[in-house]
Amino acid sequence: MISGLTSHIIKKTPGQPGIFLRNLYYAKYFGHKNFIIHENVTITGFKENIKVGNNLRVNPEVKIFSSEGDLVIGDDVFFNYNCFLSADRSRITIGND
Repeated sequence: MISGLTSHIIKKTPGQPGIFLRNLYYAKYFGHKNFIIHENVTITGFKENIKVGNNLRVNPEVKIFSSEGDLVIGDDVFFNYNCFLSADRSRITIGND
């Protein structure tokens, strides 16, 4: 599950160093890279419930949750400020582009 002290520290690190750390963290978690995830982004859920494509870009204050549902995000997807996405007991699929 994505949570804990490590993700909290990485979540709060600002600027280019934070983007670099989050890229490493999520690349390991999701099995590939090419993320641009800004500070104060929350991604919570089980690895098997969240599938993320390449080139995900996420602006600050976005919250993405998947507890019992499935969340599939395609390639080249962008979430703007303050988006909230929750796949709780449902399936959400966001295609490419």
